[in-house]
Amino acid sequence: MKLISAKIENFGKLRNRSIDFSEGLNVFLRENGFGKTTLASFIRVMFYGLSGDRKSQDGDSDRKKYRPWQGGSFGGELVIQLTGGRTYRIVRSFGERKAQDTFSLYDAETNLISTDFSENIGEEILKIDERSFRRTVFIGQQELETGMTSQINAKIGNVSEDPEDMNRYETVMENIKDEINNLSPNRRTGSIFKKRMELEILQSEFKNKEALEKELTGSAERLKNLGDEQRTRAKNIEILNSRAMALSQYQDTLKDKMKYEDLIEDISECEKRLMEIQRRHFGAEADTLTPEERSSRLNHDMRELDVRFRNGVPGETELRGIEKRISRIQFLHEKLDLMEQAGLRTRGKGYGGEFSNLTGIMVCILSVILIIIGAYMIFTDLSLVIGVCILAAGLSMLIIMLISQAVSGNHGHKSSGGKERHRQTIDEVYEEIDKLTSEVVMYLMRYYPKADFSDPDNVDFEAFRSLGNDILRYNRLCDIKGFAEELALKRREKAEFEQTHDIEKLRNAMRPGEDGESFETLSRKLQETTEEYNEAVETINRLKLHSQNIEKELEKIYEKERQYVLGLDELRELEQRYNLLILTRDHIEEAHNNFTKEYMAPLMSAFEKFYRILINTNGLREIPYRMDAHFNVNFIAEGREHSTQLLSAGFRNMVELARRMAFIVAMYQKEKPFILLDDPFVNLDDYKIPGAMQFLDEIARSYQVIYFTCHESRQ
Repeated sequence: MKLISAKIENFGKLRNRSIDFSEGLNVFLRENGFGKTTLASFIRVMFYGLSGDRKSQDGDSDRKKYRPWQGGSFGGELVIQLTGGRTYRIVRSFGERKAQDTFSLYDAETNLISTDFSENIGEEILKIDERSFRRTVFIGQQELETGMTSQINAKIGNVSEDPEDMNRYETVMENIKDEINNLSPNRRTGSIFKKRMELEILQSEFKNKEALEKELTGSAERLKNLGDEQRTRAKNIEILNSRAMALSQYQDTLKDKMKYEDLIEDISECEKRLMEIQRRHFGAEADTLTPEERSSRLNHDMRELDVRFRNGVPGETELRGIEKRISRIQFLHEKLDLMEQAGLRTRGKGYGGEFSNLTGIMVCILSVILIIIGAYMIFTDLSLVIGVCILAAGLSMLIIMLISQAVSGNHGHKSSGGKERHRQTIDEVYEEIDKLTSEVVMYLMRYYPKADFSDPDNVDFEAFRSLGNDILRYNRLCDIKGFAEELALKRREKAEFEQTHDIEKLRNAMRPGEDGESFETLSRKLQETTEEYNEAVETINRLKLHSQNIEKELEKIYEKERQYVLGLDELRELEQRYNLLILTRDHIEEAHNNFTKEYMAPLMSAFEKFYRILINTNGLREIPYRMDAHFNVNFIAEGREHSTQLLSAGFRNMVELARRMAFIVAMYQKEKPFILLDDPFVNLDDYKIPGAMQFLDEIARSYQVIYFTCHESRQ
């Protein structure tokens, strides 16, 4: 098989490029950064598609690595020719996700769709997967080291009746190895190791089994003894409870008796208080009125005052405010009189002054008399409101008198301008009197709407004193009503009590008891016995809980014993499986080694051929390398085999190139593949370059070689 041409639309940094390939050696000498590795990867991807979609690193994912920076789809075409002469054109397009990828195959001669191969065309033509392709014909600059895969092994041993046996060898051996590791008794993660540790832990928990069983037996015996003691205490508590109940019933009866007597006494006391307050209300008439007449009078007065005080009873603050206004009005009237008299004296000398002095003396005497009467009524509690009003009137008259004297003394010195100010002051007094009178009238009309307050200059404030008396009457009537309701309630309580209690039994109740035992003594005995009983209950509960915990522990131990027995069976099964897997692995490896022995000599012969070309030493008698049954190459030094990893990079590259070509020669007897070399000689020094060039010429005689390099010395 050979490559004919490639057309790249978008792939990595390559865009809109067309490349033709010839038979034999195709050398692409380009500077670094041109895209030689990208072109080599493009050829691989056209056969196998993009790989590494599940890789997280961009460099490990073909889709992320070769997606154009400007975005969009990418891909191209590759024309190939098989050994039989059939020519095909492979067309692939790649998107952001695998689901967006497309594949088409055309017959290059007819340009018609071909179904000869599927999108797995690489595996179908070359008979190897991508991993094996990378380890054989695809020789990358940093991917020279190869290795055996099951498909490479199958291609080398193509004479086998069932090649799939070799294809499955690597997978089977990996599965067996994983299963052996999973079961390993020597790994901490191995099932056998874990099971042994689990059994050791279970076995260590059996040690206290006998001690727990013995402790459980002792707890059961102690519980039995405590139960017998509790039954005796329970009988004693029952006896004490019955005696305490009888005594308690007596005390309840005694309490009911005392309550009944208290009700009778309360009713008698309520009747006395009600009669006393009614006498205070009716006065001397109280004894002459019948109960029906008293009740009728009380109801009539109560209805009348309820209507009067429907908006509420005036408070002490309101009354004091109105009282102050009335006193102020009276004071202003007296002040007005004095001010007018003072104005007359200025017009008539002598007579006016004598009259003024006589009037002042009379007013002073009247003020003192009012003050004495008001104080007497307040202290004797005859009438608090009237007493306060009389006292306030006396004080007001006295104050006005003093002010009048002061005004009269200064009147002689006033000029005509002073007379004008005197008239202005009189007007202000009239205005204040009108304002205060209006406020008082408005207030009184709330309670006496039918009273006559039509003449504001002659308002009678007697209604205010009546208001005080009505308030006292209303409060007394409310007290009478309250006492009457309380008496009715007590009588109802007495009637209800008599309906629910046996009064005769209450009167004849007798105290029970033995030897005069008090309820306190009985209660103390009952409390002591109950405390002993409760303490024993707590002890029993603790002991039961302890026994339950022991039983749970024993249940766990019995369950662990059962698990231990089952675990031993599982361990034996795991060990049998482990030993069987070891034997199976050894037999398969032995069969595989016997199978590959047949091909070791041809592979080693091909390896020696290409290695001699690379080192450019024809006279070397023996190549210091040896190949094992897994086709791994080790070098010989001082009579011992060593890994090629100990060699320099240049020698390792030559070994791996020769090994790859040995694989290719053995794998492809008929359909010879093309070979991709992405500058594999970068680690060779100048002395090794001629051998590398001979190596290229040699393999180009039999294969189509696509060789990429960036230096003229390596072309």
